[in-house]
Amino acid sequence: MRLTTCVLAVLCLTACEDPIVSYESAVIESRVIAWEQALNNGDVDALVEMYTRNARVLSPNKEMTAGSDAVRAEFGGMVGAGLVGDITTVEARHAGDIGYHVGLYTLGTADGGVIDRGKFIEIWRLEDDGHWRISNDIFNSDLPVDAGHDEKHEEGAGHTTVTLIHEVNDPATWLAAWRNDDRRELFKQHGAIHVHAFQDRANPGMTGLVVAVRDMAAFEAFLDSDAAAAAAAADGVRLDTMRMFSEISH
Repeated sequence: MRLTTCVLAVLCLTACEDPIVSYESAVIESRVIAWEQALNNGDVDALVEMYTRNARVLSPNKEMTAGSDAVRAEFGGMVGAGLVGDITTVEARHAGDIGYHVGLYTLGTADGGVIDRGKFIEIWRLEDDGHWRISNDIFNSDLPVDAGHDEKHEEGAGHTTVTLIHEVNDPATWLAAWRNDDRRELFKQHGAIHVHAFQDRANPGMTGLVVAVRDMAAFEAFLDSDAAAAAAAADGVRLDTMRMFSEISH
């Protein structure tokens, strides 16, 4: 019922015969920028602090959850997966101690790969300590379940997921190599469908690749080839630290 009350209050800003005056909310937009920075910096505590103690999280394809632990689980999971985000504000307004924010989001990897994109609505409240916090957060993907699978996995039916973990001498050199398409094209020429690059936030020298492989024999042969060794050397990969994990079939 409280969520319904919040939504009705927002609607009344424009729908009542004698409406409460609402304002474009620069303060909420500034808090949204701080939220994005916290996600991209991997600061889960800062993310949790931006929600009310009893905040509701209405994420797609699962039941509604509430409370600080729910917020930590939802967005801490994104941080743990190495995801970064980009938020675009469509509209942000407030009146009194309640506000709302409508926007678009993109979730991706540090190397520039896009994992998801969608839209969201947040209800914000001004709390007694003078800070605006999110009390209700609902978001969902623009990618239909089936179409999204095809787009994100590039016709990945029948592929095997391989994870490569290794240390690098210079994280900046390695990231620069994976921010252009040359490395991905090299992998695709040898059995891979797509590649996502990851980096440990706590230890930037620890890096990894998640690779969808269609032709495992070709891919394994490539990993043992001079071409792969040359690419690894150019990127500063310490081959003695490399570990490869392959998906186990059900």
